[in-house]
Amino acid sequence: MAKRKTYDGKVGMLVPGNGKLGYRKGIWTFDLPPICTCPGSNNLCRSMCYASWYSNGIESVRARQIRNYRRSQRSNFVDRMCKKLEQLEAANTKCKDLIVRVHSVGDFYDVGYTMKWAYIAEAHPNVTVYAYTRSWMVDGLISPLRLFASLTNVQLLLSCDCLSTWPDEKLWGGYKLAYLSTGPDDFPDRPCIVFRDKWDRKVVARTLGSGFVCRHEDGTKGSKDVTCVKCKVCFDDEKWDRAISKCKGREA
Repeated sequence: MAKRKTYDGKVGMLVPGNGKLGYRKGIWTFDLPPICTCPGSNNLCRSMCYASWYSNGIESVRARQIRNYRRSQRSNFVDRMCKKLEQLEAANTKCKDLIVRVHSVGDFYDVGYTMKWAYIAEAHPNVTVYAYTRSWMVDGLISPLRLFASLTNVQLLLSCDCLSTWPDEKLWGGYKLAYLSTGPDDFPDRPCIVFRDKWDRKVVARTLGSGFVCRHEDGTKGSKDVTCVKCKVCFDDEKWDRAISKCKGREA
């Protein structure tokens, strides 16, 4: 398999999104090794982590994740990432918006690393930065994550499942929620986006409980062609609010 390359022709920290995100359609990703960089993970999400069955099993991908982890620990990480974003912004002629998905694999593993992403996002207000995280469950990471999420170009979704608690409303009220479902009988009791286990995606389900199912995973005709670039619900407030309003309407 050919290595995916950034615009400067070198295999870099940021790579084009996968098929679900929309390969070479405007979303770039930064990944880390799974599980060992996920301090808020539990047995359920670790057992269902797509890194165990998708392309991350490829040696070159694992190697890049390890390189990224080492890069993220260096003092020049912010400068290097900002330089890369400047290059992509300059080359971004085909897409109106430049979007960075932080961690299609991995998570915010400590305070210093989380703050680095806050500095990066703040330095590039025209770049949409979004991430799903379970690190909100780690007490020491609450403050840096809230600071990161307070930036106008950042969208942070808090991930949950049936083994975890829901975020404290006093700390996380108003934040977007994502729920990992293990099957049709495992559904959220509050409005959120629902991601399903890969085996359940063949069964049509636009909603589960009080949540709406990710369009790429809802099993409807053509759902596999609905990429994150096309959907945008996770990083477009207007689209998110419409989806959540429909969820709340079902609860009434």
